[in-house]
Amino acid sequence: MEPAAVETQLMITASGSAYLIDLAEMRLMRVPRRESQLSVDLRRDGEWLKVLHVRQMEVGGPAVFVLEPLGDPAITYATTRVTTDVVWLGRPEDFQG
Repeated sequence: MEPAAVETQLMITASGSAYLIDLAEMRLMRVPRRESQLSVDLRRDGEWLKVLHVRQMEVGGPAVFVLEPLGDPAITYATTRVTTDVVWLGRPEDFQG
């Protein structure tokens, strides 16, 4: 019997940003952590964004997501979001930070 897949994950980056990633629905939400001086505001923070493709997502390197267009969809096919290095990735209830 295989273990159940974790569908919703919390990812923390080196800049202090936190992302909720819902793999079942292919969406993510970035929630800046205000105590970090390295984390800056990005377009549509706090909103669920459609993920078109996950190019990379593992501890030790940057995560790379291809997202729905965040600009004018008439001229933008997609938006690529590259994070700082991922320092923690797992179930939200397991995070101790």
